[in-house]
Amino acid sequence: MKKNMFRNMLAFAMAAAIGVGFTSCSSNDDVYAITDNNDDEWLVRYIDGVHCFYDKDNKLTSIMDEDDEIYYVTDDGTLTIAWSEGNESNKAQITLDDDNNITKFEYSGIRYDNQKWEGTYDFNYNDERLLSYTATYRSESLKKDNIQNNWTSSTIRSGATFTWANENLISWTVTDNTIAEYYNANSVTTNSKETYTYLYSSLENPCKQFPYFIGKALDIANNDEISGLFSALGLYGYGPKQLPLSCSISSEYTYGTNSPSTSTSNYTYAFTLNENGTLNSETRYYEGSTSGTTYSYIYTPTRADKAGKQSLKELVRNMRPRNFEQN
Repeated sequence: MKKNMFRNMLAFAMAAAIGVGFTSCSSNDDVYAITDNNDDEWLVRYIDGVHCFYDKDNKLTSIMDEDDEIYYVTDDGTLTIAWSEGNESNKAQITLDDDNNITKFEYSGIRYDNQKWEGTYDFNYNDERLLSYTATYRSESLKKDNIQNNWTSSTIRSGATFTWANENLISWTVTDNTIAEYYNANSVTTNSKETYTYLYSSLENPCKQFPYFIGKALDIANNDEISGLFSALGLYGYGPKQLPLSCSISSEYTYGTNSPSTSTSNYTYAFTLNENGTLNSETRYYEGSTSGTTYSYIYTPTRADKAGKQSLKELVRNMRPRNFEQN
């Protein structure tokens, strides 16, 4: 239930962010198009079971997820989105910087019979590359049954740092601290830490896409699918100059006063590009496996009826390539 709530909330939030102004190389700030190596413009239409729909002005109007649930974009001058599903009510707000990267993501919701929640993510960039984020999340039970071992509230504080070298993302580390309170006045603290380390191939990433699998691993607000979509749509800034060849993940988890448990996972990647330099597909293989998980990108051409003039600031910014295409 919690994962479904986050998925719905993030789909709305992502739609709001893009609808207000997804960074691109288009000739108009209202058009969040993707300019390829041929100076043709495209819109991301589909990836990983999520469909994006656009109007005649190239603005995102709705999203349909893999469960055929449709979320509509509304904008009353602020990035505030509100919706209901069953006995849940949710809202989200997004703040973008001048380059249309997410800098703040605020969300809250309530399940009328037993739970409410709220959280905030703050993102930091340098030269349009993601450097860090901090996040807080609090969930509170609305049931007052005082049953022993039932939790009353949970607070999570998270932080991540990203290390770049030669325009490539070399590694990033995320830490989580969780404190759960119970009706019997007890509390339990858990801590986790994960470090992702990448090696790179010689395959260039000419449109500077932030690979879907990297964004998926960020797992923003506990939803890896939509978090990956954020990266595919360019909302985390520029991706690496080259495309990664492999990833090693080291994990550490501590429950209460117990000794920490550790583990390591290793993956390899394969990418295909379209002729115009944009990503066509990504495949991830678990260590020793010959079968992998593949996600393909599908794009649609922009409508050409929204030319308009550029200011000098727009001209300079729009000369920088950002997201991507498919034949």
